[in-house]
Amino acid sequence: MIRIRQLQKVFTDARGGRVIALENVNLHVKRGEVFGIIGPSGAGKSTLLRCINMLERPTQGSITIDGTEVTGLKGRDLRIIRRQMGMIFQHFNLLSSRTTYRNIAFPLEISGVSDYETKERVEQLLALVGLEDKAKAYPSELSGGQKQRVGIARALATNPKILLCDEATSALDPRTTRSILGLLKSINKEYGLTIVMVTHQVEAVKQACHSVAVIERGKVVEQGRTEELFSRPGTETTRGFLENIRVAEVSGGSFKKPGDTCEVQSRAKEVIKDVC
Repeated sequence: MIRIRQLQKVFTDARGGRVIALENVNLHVKRGEVFGIIGPSGAGKSTLLRCINMLERPTQGSITIDGTEVTGLKGRDLRIIRRQMGMIFQHFNLLSSRTTYRNIAFPLEISGVSDYETKERVEQLLALVGLEDKAKAYPSELSGGQKQRVGIARALATNPKILLCDEATSALDPRTTRSILGLLKSINKEYGLTIVMVTHQVEAVKQACHSVAVIERGKVVEQGRTEELFSRPGTETTRGFLENIRVAEVSGGSFKKPGDTCEVQSRAKEVIKDVC
């Protein structure tokens, strides 16, 4: 479904220097699987996700989506590919002036879908994520878990083949995290949707992902089936990272390696428009 070959992404810092965010990344995400990308903050996880939907253009390398090479696409051809990919975010990126209904409808409005079809689709999605009674509520009136359910429904509005999740549960408490992961697993199973999940939460990967890649300082250091990688990590990097994550989760903190470069942050409305 998604093939990434020898991907590199280089940024220029404020002083004109080169910052290598991704280096020689090779991944294969199979159709219909939940694929986790895990690593410390600043490892390049979100940059990799944004390269997949071409919100960031790779410096070099190849990304193939469902048989189509996307790195050279522009204009209408790129928009068509992006409509096949929904995206959900850590901080929800809902539009505060819109109700739950109108947030979910937003991608459909941009795509020119009729009011009748939009109403039918939004009602289906409200039922799917269990928010039928919150259709008229504004984001300020919703809990964190409810906001993320709106984000999931919005990402599914255009019937994408792929769902990209950028730290989708990192801002949620453990109980709500389990609920959201359960919803994503249900969507994956029922609709055969391919899901790529970026996270630094080991438990999220264990609960939801079939396969996982560990990324550190822009490089994939290990990848494989989730149960195998976690039970028998093959590199010191992976073993050390998993141990640090477990310590952080036990202490209630979050793991972040000093000196890691900051990942690119999305801007709510502009990013949603680009993705749609």
